[in-house]
Amino acid sequence: MPLPLLDYEHVEISFNGAPVVRDVSFAVPRGQILVIVGESGSGKSTLLRAALGLLGPNGAVTRGNIFFGEKSLADMPASELRTLCGLQISLVFQDCLASFAPIGKVGDQLFEMARAHGVASRADCDARAIDLLARLNVNDPERVLASYPFELSGGIGQRVGIAAAMLLRPQLLLADEPTSALDVVTQRQVIGELAALREEDGMTLVVVTHNIGVARALADAVLVLKDGRVVEQGPASAVLSRPTSAYTRELLAAVPTLPREVAGR
Repeated sequence: MPLPLLDYEHVEISFNGAPVVRDVSFAVPRGQILVIVGESGSGKSTLLRAALGLLGPNGAVTRGNIFFGEKSLADMPASELRTLCGLQISLVFQDCLASFAPIGKVGDQLFEMARAHGVASRADCDARAIDLLARLNVNDPERVLASYPFELSGGIGQRVGIAAAMLLRPQLLLADEPTSALDVVTQRQVIGELAALREEDGMTLVVVTHNIGVARALADAVLVLKDGRVVEQGPASAVLSRPTSAYTRELLAAVPTLPREVAGR
C-alpha cells in the first residue's frame, strides 16, 4: 500500500508548554483533497503551520509526528525544511498580503522565491504568474505584478497569495481559509481552480475553512476539529450527509439558508 503524501500521527501541539491541539491523526493520499472544518480557535490553522515549522518561538510539536512521504517534518532541520517550502509544499496564508514585504513589487518577490528554487528565467516566472492570476479572475495581471502589496485590495491580495503558492507546482498545497476575503463569484472560481490543480498536476490539498460550502465543493475527505481535538473524520459524502457527531450536525445546521420566497426575488 503506498504511503500517504501527508500523515499526522497522534500530533500534539503546545504553546508555552500548554497543549492546544491534542492527539490529532489523519492521512492524505496523493492526489486527494482533505478539508478541515471547525469554528474559530479550534486549531485548524495551527495544524497547517506545524507542518512547515511556523509555530513561532513559543510553539512546538510536543508529541507525535508529521510525515511528508517518508520525511519527518517535525524533526527536520530548518535549513532542509526551507528547501521543501514553496517547491514541494506551499501554504496559502489566511492574510496573504501580510506574507509579502511592503517595499518590493509583487512580481519581483515572486521571482525572488522562484529563483531560490532554481528558476532562472524571469520571463517564465512572469508568464506562469500571469496565467495563474488570469485564471483566478484578476483583471490586468501585468499591472498587479508591477504593484506594491499595499496598492492591492484584500481580495486581489488573496488571489496573489494563492498564485504564489501554486507558482512552482508543489506536490502539496496547504490552504488556510483561501476564499475568506473573496466575493461569492470569485470564491467559486478559486474553488474551481483548486480542483483543477488536482486534475491537471496531481496536486494534493489540505484546505482549512469554516465554510461548509467550500467543503461540499472540494473535499474527498473531511476532518472536523473542536477545541484542538478531532470529533469526526471520513469521506466527505458520509461526514456532510450522515454525520455521527452532534458537533458536526451543529456546524451543518448553522449554514444560513434563505426562504424560498426571499431567494426568488
